[in-house]
Amino acid sequence: MDKMKNWMKDHGILTLIMVATAVFAPLLYSLSFVKSMWDPYAGARNLPIAVVNKDQAVTYQKKRFAVGDQTVAQLKKNHALKWQFVSEKQAKEGLKNRQYYTVVTIPRSFSKNATTVLSKHPKKMQLHYTTNDSLNYLAETMSEVGVKSIDASIRSSVTKAYATAMFSQLKTLGKGMTKAANGAQQISDGTVTLSDGTKEYTAGVSKVNNGVQTLKVSVSPLKAGAQQLVSGSGQLLTGLNQYTGGVNTLFAGTNKLVSQNGTLMNGMTTLKSGLGQYTGGVDQLATGTNKLVSNNDTILTGMNTLKNGLGQYTSGVTQLNTGLNTLSSNSAALRAGAGQLQTASGQFGTLNSGAQQVASGVSSFNSALKSSNIVGQLTAALAMQSQVTSLEKQLKDVESALDTLQGIDVNSLKATMDKISNDGAGAWGSTFDIDNAKESVSNDANEIDKLISSDSNMSTATKAKLQEISGDLKSQTSTIQTANSGINNFFTGELMPLQDQLSGIMDQMTKLHNQLPAFQNTMQNAQTLLSETDTLLANLEKNKGLLDAMPGKIALLSSATSQIAAGTQQLADSTGSINTLVAGINQYTNGVDTANAGSNKLDANSLNLVMGFGKLYDGISQYTAGVTQVNTGARKLQANSPVLVTGFGKLYDGVGQYTNGVSLVNTGVGTLNSNSGKLTSGASQLNTALASLNGKVPELISGVNQLATGTSTLDSNSGQLRAGMDKLNAGAGTLADQLGQGAEKVNSTNGSDANAGMFGSPTNLTHTSSSKVPNYGHALAPFAMTTGLFIGVLIFTLEFPARRKLKDFSEAKDVLIHEFKQAILVTLGMVVILNLVMMAAGLKVDHIDALFWISLAYTLAQMAIMQLFTLAFGRFGTIAGLLIFVASIGGAGGMFPMQVTDSFFNTIHPFLPMTYAINGFRQAITGGLGNGYANVNALILWIVAFAFYALFLLVAMYLIENKELALRKAAQAKTTM
Repeated sequence: MDKMKNWMKDHGILTLIMVATAVFAPLLYSLSFVKSMWDPYAGARNLPIAVVNKDQAVTYQKKRFAVGDQTVAQLKKNHALKWQFVSEKQAKEGLKNRQYYTVVTIPRSFSKNATTVLSKHPKKMQLHYTTNDSLNYLAETMSEVGVKSIDASIRSSVTKAYATAMFSQLKTLGKGMTKAANGAQQISDGTVTLSDGTKEYTAGVSKVNNGVQTLKVSVSPLKAGAQQLVSGSGQLLTGLNQYTGGVNTLFAGTNKLVSQNGTLMNGMTTLKSGLGQYTGGVDQLATGTNKLVSNNDTILTGMNTLKNGLGQYTSGVTQLNTGLNTLSSNSAALRAGAGQLQTASGQFGTLNSGAQQVASGVSSFNSALKSSNIVGQLTAALAMQSQVTSLEKQLKDVESALDTLQGIDVNSLKATMDKISNDGAGAWGSTFDIDNAKESVSNDANEIDKLISSDSNMSTATKAKLQEISGDLKSQTSTIQTANSGINNFFTGELMPLQDQLSGIMDQMTKLHNQLPAFQNTMQNAQTLLSETDTLLANLEKNKGLLDAMPGKIALLSSATSQIAAGTQQLADSTGSINTLVAGINQYTNGVDTANAGSNKLDANSLNLVMGFGKLYDGISQYTAGVTQVNTGARKLQANSPVLVTGFGKLYDGVGQYTNGVSLVNTGVGTLNSNSGKLTSGASQLNTALASLNGKVPELISGVNQLATGTSTLDSNSGQLRAGMDKLNAGAGTLADQLGQGAEKVNSTNGSDANAGMFGSPTNLTHTSSSKVPNYGHALAPFAMTTGLFIGVLIFTLEFPARRKLKDFSEAKDVLIHEFKQAILVTLGMVVILNLVMMAAGLKVDHIDALFWISLAYTLAQMAIMQLFTLAFGRFGTIAGLLIFVASIGGAGGMFPMQVTDSFFNTIHPFLPMTYAINGFRQAITGGLGNGYANVNALILWIVAFAFYALFLLVAMYLIENKELALRKAAQAKTTM
């Protein structure tokens, strides 16, 4: 509880709401989606369908036949849909006003057409239905299923009616067959009498046949002569027909050739125009390549100029680097001298304090000496012995401090400062040489860009190479500009003002150093006076006569100590300036070191620039060689153009001669074709006349032959006739018996309603499933749950992009651990809440463990992908996530089989994590696919998660490295300031 309170205190209620939104988003989406279409077909009973019955009953086989009324009666018992039986007007208004989804119309001739099944021209029964697909496409589909079930029911009923009618006809047929069997028995009795008359008839036929055979032999020679005449005339007519047919074919062919002469000449004209364009293009190509070749020297000259400019640039960088190295090497000595000066300045306060005490003591002694008598002066003088001794010691300390200051070589410091100033000026001057070299490189890059844009004939590979070289030059120019600008800003903004400040301080130091000899001389005089004072005091009693001279000496001593106090006060006052000088020197030397490091980088990059120029020079050499080769080829094409034009002229003349010859041939063949009719007409008349003559003879011969054949056939078949009469007699008896047996079988055929129903519905459909999906909600639950989890991940990463915490960590693994811990916690919250609530809401799951396992793998995989995107691109990474989400909606196969989906979505289907999540959810919820299948999909999702977290670690390392580099640069810039 305390941890929860601490967390709330650190993050606030808004963060809790944001996390809760991401965790509960999958549940809200999935539950609302699945419940909205849990079992739409169960609710189809509320789908209003209008039925209009316009059918009129008819009489069929003496019975009333009303298929429309029967259909309506069946629909009133059918509650699969909400059938509403209305008039045609009500149905139209209801469909218009969106009251009905479908209108089913039974036409007037519905029953009448049903009775035409056995007619010569049967008519189909038309059942019509009208839908409003825009109102709801799924409702239209349900209506279609309902109408098809009506159609199937009507087909079954009508087929049953047909079967009943056929059974009735069979019964009538059975009665007729019984009557036919009785008649066949009567026929059998009559054939006995017919057999006796047949025997007498065959005896007369034999006599007639003998006379006719004699006549047949007499007319045979007449047939051969007439046939030869007809055959000859027929061959003549056939040959002439073949001849005229060949002339017609030839004439048609020459007509086609003549008709194509214009097309041929037009093609030659077009070819002539194209040849002109070709030769003109060759000339343009040659001219263009000549220009390119003429520009080769200019390009090479520019490259040499660029080479010289690059040399100037590298030379300037070297000079700058040398000057800054010299400055940097002198920085240590400058720092040491500044340190000594600062150490000595620390004793200025002590020196001043001692000098002030000496001056105060001398002044007090002098005042006492003046105000007392000799005895008092002697007593005071003897009392001042200890003060004089202390003053001597303090003067020695001051002399020691002055000796230390005297040891500082101010001239050397000033010379070093002057040298540093001169070297800095020289280094700054080198930046102008670098600017000039940079301008030269930039101009060369611009010249290359102009060459690329102006030369339209340049090959793609050459253009790409030149663009790469130009890009390298511009990149180096930008690098030089950045570095040179930084150095220039350092010199103008920091180094020069610092040099001016140091120059002023050095002037003060020089003045102070020049005053040191005077201070030392004054100190020596003071020491002499103190020694004399000590001697006077020591011999005071012995040398009382010297007391008269003592006031003058004391006055001189007081004046000397006052001068010393004033000098030491100046030294003490200069301590702040010395500290400022030392700080300036340190700031200056640090700036020199920074500039020296930048100069070293420039010097190191000069080698890369020289190597890049080498690649550029090689590429330009390849380009000029290629241009020369193209120019050589263009000149060869230009040289061959006159030969091509001459050859085409000959071809053009030959085609003209060809078209003239075709016209002449066509004229001659036309004359032959016009005379072919006369020739075939004469041959036809001859053949007709001979055929007429031949027609008379064959009729005669044919009549005789027919007569002979007939009599011969009658005579030869007399035995068969007698045998046939015997068979007829026997067959008539068999017929009577079989008809009687057939009548019994027909009369015994079953014709009940059950038999008729078998015709109407002969099949019974059964279905077996390897797994059970209870309803539509269970079928769409995998798609809804995977989509909901993806939405939750998108919301969470949009609220908490991975890049937001990058500044708080210095190690990539710490970023990964932090984001992974958040991902695990949020993922567990999403998965547990979603699965538990969905199962509580009615979702039946076959494999609960697999459901949680695949949910966890899928959500963590999507979380890894989105965290990588938001780490690399910030909140803009969610745009890439939205694109993946949109692609997954159509490409993951959650709604329809992939075999019926667009080819684009089939292409991206295997690469979408949602694909494997949906497959795993289907196995977990309804089974039927195998546990191994679910495990494979889960394994793929785990691999995706680990792979993207590995990429996350690499990107984090790269970003942190760039952050640290930026921080170091900022720190260096701050230090130089």
